[in-house]
Amino acid sequence: MKKANPALWILVPLSLILATSSLWATFHFGPTGSKAYATKQCDSLRTFVLDEENAGKADWTIYKGQVNEYLGLNPEVNRTEIVDSMSKSVVKVLEHDLKIYERLNRFPACLLATRRDEVPGLIDETRTAIEYLKESFDPSTGEWNTDFYADYLSANQFLKKSKEKSA
Repeated sequence: MKKANPALWILVPLSLILATSSLWATFHFGPTGSKAYATKQCDSLRTFVLDEENAGKADWTIYKGQVNEYLGLNPEVNRTEIVDSMSKSVVKVLEHDLKIYERLNRFPACLLATRRDEVPGLIDETRTAIEYLKESFDPSTGEWNTDFYADYLSANQFLKKSKEKSA
């Protein structure tokens, strides 16, 4: 049997230590662990929220116009068509909201600590409302709660304020 070179007894443990140290350093100081990466994630989240809110606000404006039209109709007239149209419009708005809430839920580090716990409940409420309007709501009654989604609120209130960049 041949004896192993004494240098191997030193090099093997040393290379294992170096490999372990490099993996540890990558996870703690690499791109995913840096503050710049976290800031970039939060900035990306803010951009996503603004884009979805712009699309959602446009659909909400259409919905509010339909609500005003509904309110102007005589209650004795068949309002099934406008109620059906309103329910479809508000589903579009809620789908934008759901996308926002789901994305907020994926990046809790970007949210205000006081608002973080609200997001899962908003996801459940929004999903439930969408499912009800798509599957169970009967527009043939001609009735609509005009107070439903009366105001369009921004999800920016959930996000931490972005730090001002020094010039």
